[in-house]
Amino acid sequence: MRLSELLFEEHHMKKRQVSLAVLTYDGRVLILKRVMNENDRHAGRWGFPGGVEEGENPLEAVIRECEEEIGVTPIGLKKIDRNGRITWFMGELPVSPEKCVRLNGEHDDWVMVGKDDLDDYDMIEGMKGLISYVVS
Repeated sequence: MRLSELLFEEHHMKKRQVSLAVLTYDGRVLILKRVMNENDRHAGRWGFPGGVEEGENPLEAVIRECEEEIGVTPIGLKKIDRNGRITWFMGELPVSPEKCVRLNGEHDDWVMVGKDDLDDYDMIEGMKGLISYVVS
């Protein structure tokens, strides 16, 4: 099974392109809780750092978004899949998250999760499957 088959189905997607970073440290995956905002359909839910701006390639976008959203330049980033509009990258935090993660206001919390923690968080569609795949 391709990784993209575990992720969002076509009917959940809008046309906007996005690059997302699945960042690990010590066998766990970083997830971020989006701030409450009536204009954000994912407000209050958990997901990954990412985004894209006009004219950026997917790798440039995911690096910039990680630096902006969590204050971290990930190491070892590699493209793991592309599913329609989403390009997925996997990388590592350079040091323990307690020492490096600094939220910029788009998110109000972060946590490192493993497979056993997935039901404890209201995650954006497709995230649980991806985390299970990454930490398996």
